[in-house]
Amino acid sequence: MAQKIVNFISNIIWPHSTVTVGINNLPEELLDHIFSYLNNRDLQAVAHVNLSLNSRVIEIANLNEFNAMKSFIQVLSQVLFENAETFSMPKIQTSQIFENLQLLKTYIVSVKVELANVIKNVDEETANDLSHRTHPPHFMEDIFELATSKRIDDKIENAMSILDEGEKMFALRCICRDLAGAGNIERANEVAMLIADKDVRGPALSTIAYALKQTNNIDRAIEVAMSISNEDAKVFALEDISKTLAKAGDIDRATEVAMSIPEEVMRSRALQNISYALVKAGNTDRATKVAMTISDEYTRGCALADISFALAEAGDIDRAIEVAMSISDEYTSGFALRDIAIALSNTGDIDRATKVTMLITDEGTRGLALQNISNNS
Repeated sequence: MAQKIVNFISNIIWPHSTVTVGINNLPEELLDHIFSYLNNRDLQAVAHVNLSLNSRVIEIANLNEFNAMKSFIQVLSQVLFENAETFSMPKIQTSQIFENLQLLKTYIVSVKVELANVIKNVDEETANDLSHRTHPPHFMEDIFELATSKRIDDKIENAMSILDEGEKMFALRCICRDLAGAGNIERANEVAMLIADKDVRGPALSTIAYALKQTNNIDRAIEVAMSISNEDAKVFALEDISKTLAKAGDIDRATEVAMSIPEEVMRSRALQNISYALVKAGNTDRATKVAMTISDEYTRGCALADISFALAEAGDIDRAIEVAMSISDEYTSGFALRDIAIALSNTGDIDRATKVTMLITDEGTRGLALQNISNNS
């Protein structure tokens, strides 16, 4: 294949020549130009054609990679100087020519590690500035990720060296929070599991569940929430996920998550959120069905009061009164009837507003309702 390429090129350069030109006879400048169009994989293939090409490819690789590293280090130094940072940059051995590509690759990796150790020691704002203003060579394109990983390793190591257990767990929780916020979920989860106390580990895992929920990775968020051994942290995480699903209109999934909450009050609150989301969507029938599954009496009353008010605002007064009267808690029922009466008085239907007010059993609430009607008449 290499000889075919040479023959093709020689026909262009020397169209009338009858001499067969070998690949070694091509000018170095022309070879270099040809090689500039090849990627690393193709260059390695060319290097296996013969010793002459192998030497030329290695020579070009040494030159190109060293130049790329020098340019990148110069830019890094400039940005760090602008940020008043003083760090010792690795020295590039420009006088050394590596005999094969593997030795060159090994050297490049060592420089990459040195640079990552420099970048990891700068503050995060400067590191972000570096990543936006510099363009690493292709063989170092993941250097900022590597530096970040090393920075995290150092933070974890420092946290784990803290003798006071409370301070250690607090430090780990902060690292977990930062990782979750940056989207590094797997590492955040690893750090969370280093926290020995379940009461501290629970909130850390809740932070991860929240980050997953924010990126719409609901399945994983539920999985993390269910793994929390601290009951308080677990129910708060599940309630938050259920609320998000309800707002997004995924009522079935939101209800499923809500019903998995072991604690009654928080489960009731989650179901109230679902009922309210249905009310906002205009689905008062289903909202009522969900509200009636709420076991906590007060929370169920509040959910039904929201439905009653929505029905009254929509002009369905009979249904609004029916729902308000179904509320078992006297005070909540009274407030729901008062809102219906106010809605009627706002439309000028004072007679019916007064009749609804008289259904209120609590004297104080009834008095407030009558005063509102009087102000509107």
